[in-house]
Amino acid sequence: MTYCQTSMSPPIRFRLYQSLTVFFSRIFDQRLIRSPRLKLELSSCPVNRPLVGSEDVGPVSDQVEQTSMRRPIWIHAASAGELEGIQTVVLELARIGQPIFLTVFSPSATRGFLKLKERLEEMGQWFGGGLSPSEGSWLSAFKVVEPRFFITVKYEAWPEQWASAALCGVPVYIVGAKARRSLRIASWFLTRVLDLARPQIHMLTLSEADRLSLLSWRWDNSHVYLVKDPRWDQVNTAPLPSRFSQDRSTLILQAVSVLNLPRPWGMLGNSWVSDYRKLPSLSCPGVLGSTLWVIPHQVQGYEVAEQVRILQAAGWRVLRTSQWKSGEAVQFTGDPVASKPVCIFVDELGVLKSLYREADFVYVGGGFGRGIHSVIEPTVGGAPILIGPKGSDDFVEVRDLISSGDLRVIGIDSELLQVCRQAEQWSEELRTKGDAAGRLAARTGGTIDVLSVLFGA
Repeated sequence: MTYCQTSMSPPIRFRLYQSLTVFFSRIFDQRLIRSPRLKLELSSCPVNRPLVGSEDVGPVSDQVEQTSMRRPIWIHAASAGELEGIQTVVLELARIGQPIFLTVFSPSATRGFLKLKERLEEMGQWFGGGLSPSEGSWLSAFKVVEPRFFITVKYEAWPEQWASAALCGVPVYIVGAKARRSLRIASWFLTRVLDLARPQIHMLTLSEADRLSLLSWRWDNSHVYLVKDPRWDQVNTAPLPSRFSQDRSTLILQAVSVLNLPRPWGMLGNSWVSDYRKLPSLSCPGVLGSTLWVIPHQVQGYEVAEQVRILQAAGWRVLRTSQWKSGEAVQFTGDPVASKPVCIFVDELGVLKSLYREADFVYVGGGFGRGIHSVIEPTVGGAPILIGPKGSDDFVEVRDLISSGDLRVIGIDSELLQVCRQAEQWSEELRTKGDAAGRLAARTGGTIDVLSVLFGA
């Protein structure tokens, strides 16, 4: 019997830590104010009751007892990137009939969370979710949800989160586990300060280096596995349909098709102003391609205005898709074609993956600022990929793509110009290795790897 299955009180140190963290969370945790649509709820409740504190546990627990026939799997992601990285696992679990309780830490994941929630509702496997509990409130949530497993991503770990899983006898699975300090701090605080045992922890790592590092920690009650990255499976799937966003990428491509814009098409994905400042030639006509597509990371404010200004000053005729009319097909306002080369500036969300399929050459932004963005999505079209150096050493997929010849890291403008002059030769070398679909197939299978660990296959 676990603490969650009895009326016993948790150890005194744990209760003191809970009280302290709940007090500070009420003062400093502003996540629900920023994103009220992510209020933590259970779908099985006749009335939407928030799961924000212990005062809600009793009534909600009674209704779950009556209406839930099977225990859900609780999947928790820190932010939008982590949620996207485990999306295929969530959907495959739902496909085999497993109820899902889904939480996120950051309001930045609102859009992705709502789309995934909608899909799970359609599949009949939505158990509930929203913003994750604050530190100090995890145990209350664990008692209500009674999950079969608790799954997190990379290195998201909190002492009370792990303590609650241990007290309730719930195994913890970390997909894409990295040998980061946050995991060691959570473990140290749990065992040394709270004087509790670690839960059963299964760390699913994506690289041999991380596997060896995690094994060297020699934690009791822990297991380490080497698996493929589930994100590669997502590249081969269609974007999630949603009432929150129509298939805008199809409308954009239909509109552009009437222009007969010249190839090759260069594409700047998740671009920032810092990319142009470090690599001025990015904005020059003819460097990345005869036609330029720009999909900025931020779709409003300074980043959009400044990137448009830079591109116009460089000689592009910039057509912003957000200004096109919606309907059966996108209609251009004014004359879309002039003597200047055309830059399609896609200041909209949710279209990047589909547009990457059309690219002949790709530059992924962020490598001169906060760190590079996803380099997995651009592989969908099989085009050569360039990135800046910031964060390039932190990701297994970057090293994989460098090794296979699909990606190169550039640090200065002269390198960019040299690589772009050889773009056609580079593309031909990639084509000799097989089409994009075939190259992707060799990297897929991570979702099945994760499920095999979960269910002991």
